[in-house]
Amino acid sequence: MQIKLQATGTRGVYIGIISGKKSVMVLTERDRAKAEYKENSVTVAPTRIRAGLNLASELHLPYYIAVSVSVAGRFNNSVAVTYDLFKKIKQATSDFALGPKARAIFGADKATVEGARFEILAAPKATVQKQKTSKLQVKAA
Repeated sequence: MQIKLQATGTRGVYIGIISGKKSVMVLTERDRAKAEYKENSVTVAPTRIRAGLNLASELHLPYYIAVSVSVAGRFNNSVAVTYDLFKKIKQATSDFALGPKARAIFGADKATVEGARFEILAAPKATVQKQKTSKLQVKAA
């Protein structure tokens, strides 16, 4: 499964269609050097979590936290969970657990998306209008 994500103004925060609904997603990607490290937890930046939560509440959209793990540059796995489930499985403040216990919880949750590849689209360009500077402002400078 491939999920297309539209970049927002905040790094790591995206908007996309997840489980058939427009949603806000915070995505963190990690490339592990060895296969035995693929189940290590992934730290999601707390500033991204807060930014995504603010955007989701502002737009009244579902909110997902996702991680994508590759091993030596090759895609291995990804998991996207709702924010409520993330709060249950997180380790420490913002570590996304990927161990066997967490995977069992992912399998039991209907909203969890596993194994998806994420395609990130560029943020839409904002239309910027040039402001005319008055002669008074130019003289003051």
